[in-house]
Amino acid sequence: DHHGIAANAGVDVDERLGEAIRINFGLLALKNCVRALVDKRPHVPYRDSKLTLLLKKALGGSCRTSVVVTLRSEREHALQSIDALRFAASLSQVQSLPDSDSMGAAVGALRELEERIRTVEEAIRAKERWETTTTTRRDPRYQAGEATVEEEKVTKTELVGAEEERRQLEELLSRRLVLVGQ
Repeated sequence: DHHGIAANAGVDVDERLGEAIRINFGLLALKNCVRALVDKRPHVPYRDSKLTLLLKKALGGSCRTSVVVTLRSEREHALQSIDALRFAASLSQVQSLPDSDSMGAAVGALRELEERIRTVEEAIRAKERWETTTTTRRDPRYQAGEATVEEEKVTKTELVGAEEERRQLEELLSRRLVLVGQ
């Protein structure tokens, strides 16, 4: 019984040691990726660990990424805290730019959107017309002998004939604003 406890303790220590090695390996791979991104190297070793492979889009993609670094204030943790701050400083130097594929897709989408806007604008010009209507309005509170009139003719001129196209144009213009980041 006494030997079984010692054997189990050895297994726990081995498991924790193996886990610590895997964590440190992942953090080393992360550090290597960050260094490659900061130095703007053509190859970034994302495939060196599962951690960096999972973080690929967040590190070098077009994402906005926040990193929280926690520190310990005790003296015995000072070296680890300084290393963590140095690592955070190196992370802050990473400038992620959209990759050429996503940039090309955005440019293509913008061109397509501009073409659709032009098509809808042409349809509006072809369908739209000014229409004038005259209506007679009666004053229900009219009293003879006052300074008001019993009936009044109201003329209204408005642009009609392309209401659906105008709605489409507003939607397309809103999409364009979103696409260009305004």
